Amino acid sequence: YEACNFQDLTGQRIKKVMQALDITESRIRKLIGLFSSDGSINGTRPAPQRQFKGAAVLLAEDNDINQQIAVELLQVVGIEVALANTGREALDKLLAAGPNGFDLVLMDLEMPDMDGHEATIALRQERQFAALPIVAMTAHALAEVRERCLREGMQDYLTKPINPDQLYNVLARWLPLSLQVSSSAAAAELTNEGLLPDLPGINLRDALSRVAGNVALYQQLLARFAISQAEVVQQLRRHVKSGRRADAARLAHSLRGVAGNIGAEGVAQLAQDLEYRLQSASLESEQLQRQLALLEKDLRPLLQALANWQPSKPALPTQPVQNLQLQLQHLLQLLQEASADAVDVFAQLRGELADMPNFPLEEFNSHLEQFEFDAAHRVLQRVLQRAALH
Repeated sequence: YEACNFQDLTGQRIKKVMQALDITESRIRKLIGLFSSDGSINGTRPAPQRQFKGAAVLLAEDNDINQQIAVELLQVVGIEVALANTGREALDKLLAAGPNGFDLVLMDLEMPDMDGHEATIALRQERQFAALPIVAMTAHALAEVRERCLREGMQDYLTKPINPDQLYNVLARWLPLSLQVSSSAAAAELTNEGLLPDLPGINLRDALSRVAGNVALYQQLLARFAISQAEVVQQLRRHVKSGRRADAARLAHSLRGVAGNIGAEGVAQLAQDLEYRLQSASLESEQLQRQLALLEKDLRPLLQALANWQPSKPALPTQPVQNLQLQLQHLLQLLQEASADAVDVFAQLRGELADMPNFPLEEFNSHLEQFEFDAAHRVLQRVLQRAALH
């Protein structure tokens, strides 16, 4: 049924039949929702864990937390992932790679410079990419948004925060499966075991399900959230006070997404309410100020709890660095994967790097402290290229 929404001829025919029989989409969804793909009642057996080894996916997404989650979920099933932070960057990478460079594009709809709508329209004007599947990603699960995506040439749709089962089901429709095993055989189930703090307003079960039970990844997301959202309410107030409605709405939309990723359901809902209110309400209205106050009241205790929490880290190895070149290559790979292990590796290498001529130690360290892995990756890559080590 989901696929029918995004295939012109079949979708149109089914729509006509539904209209003739007075069958609504919601009724169809409710009925389908009772059953899994193999006919069993939903919830009675685990969803299969797919593998797509060798598949190449371009992920166009500007939010670093959303990037990290998606990359982890894609790499664990064997997919090679390339990142683009804007629609224009995605378009440039696709044109450079050619029609056989990627098997699928995951396209965020709301990005700076060029959004996902514009990028898709531009890409569909290139005949060589006519068969390339494009999957929309957005927090707006509205029928009109889905229909717009179809008209623009996208084939499928994912709502954020990303649900792993939904992601893998969509991928299975457009990518060839290389292997299919049960989820229990694919990976051992991970539990909290005291590694995670008791946080107010967090649905931990839902949050862990969104990262496929990966506690280490969830720890990274919490740390990133604490840093990136520490001043978000103040930033929102400044935008509102300065009359920058679009900037405020964009910031609320981003908060909604990252809060949903860590299971902060109340914060995500309040951010969504604020985003919608910013579309029409007067920036001087009392309602808008009350909405900001409610958001701050819900968000403050969560940020305070995160500020008092330090994630468990593995002990650092004590052996000396044997080969700086290999260590830097390893660090570069960790940064590309947005892995928090990069921070520990850098701590080991800091003395060596301080002695390295022209290494921008303070700039690199600043990026790592802010979990800006992409920026740190660019710095290290530039250094390695200049030193003819890369």
